[in-house]
Amino acid sequence: CKLTQKYRGILRKIIFEVANIVKRLHENRISHQDLYLGHFYIKFNHGGTFRLYLIDLQRIRDSNNMVNLRRHSIKDLAQLLFASHYEVFISNMDRRRFYKTYVSGRHLTDTDRKLFKAIHRRAGRIAEHTKKHGYPLPAISWQPQL
Repeated sequence: CKLTQKYRGILRKIIFEVANIVKRLHENRISHQDLYLGHFYIKFNHGGTFRLYLIDLQRIRDSNNMVNLRRHSIKDLAQLLFASHYEVFISNMDRRRFYKTYVSGRHLTDTDRKLFKAIHRRAGRIAEHTKKHGYPLPAISWQPQL
């Protein structure tokens, strides 16, 4: 599905904002525990600007140690990765842009690559759980790459 250049630009801004919201949550040792794309509300303003809000906050959790923070961060990011595959207009390049923003634009390290593999494994378990309970899986296959 090809998007016009105008809408592709808006999509990139939304991806940037989502990544920054998730990054700020995790930097503050907070995890959402139900972090899917449907929990972001976009309010468009006149002139093409928008505000992005994270909603459905009843499962927010403060991680009391680094082990829990890593585990909860992986779960949050895996939920977003899995949910992004339901949206046919989100490409692997968009997913890479998200992750690059999440890690503050630095070059990806071996630690980042290990984290991404853990996120991908967790997203796979989410897919298995989704299939087991009879819910539809994304129509597109996913081959995430960094």
